[in-house]
Amino acid sequence: MTTLKWTHDMRDLKQALDVAREADPTERAAVAAHLELLSCERFKVRYSLRPLDQGRATLSGDLEADITQSCVVSLEPVESRLRGTIAVELWPDGDLPASDGGTLDALADDVIEPVENGTIDVGRVVLERLADLIDPYPRSPGATFSWTDEKAASKGSDNPFAKLKNFGRGS
Repeated sequence: MTTLKWTHDMRDLKQALDVAREADPTERAAVAAHLELLSCERFKVRYSLRPLDQGRATLSGDLEADITQSCVVSLEPVESRLRGTIAVELWPDGDLPASDGGTLDALADDVIEPVENGTIDVGRVVLERLADLIDPYPRSPGATFSWTDEKAASKGSDNPFAKLKNFGRGS
């Protein structure tokens, strides 16, 4: 199931199409839940769809989002403003290039997305791009992680690593 139901029928794409979309509160809540965010306060996308030959098209544009995540150290809310671009080719799913030995080149210049059953799923593409922009380890300003293993510290010289610490010092 797609979180954002932002689709276009490939048969309707006779000429270039310029679109501006902003997620409504229900869609932003679904985006936040899907991406495991505390909230998504704003999500705007501007994109162009351009038809190509052989049932293909290009999707290009930009997105902006304001999100809130949990700090990985303190669990306090961390707000972020994200901006990114989108640039993909859309091909009928039967025309997608075959992978070499079951793997795809993740660093290839051309990003190709499928057009399944004649439907361009812009919502899925922009959601994946937003996921790429999110900091996987958000940290509140000044948050630091400090931890000591009390059990290991109490063992003192019985700890096998304590012996390694003095290795090579002549002791």
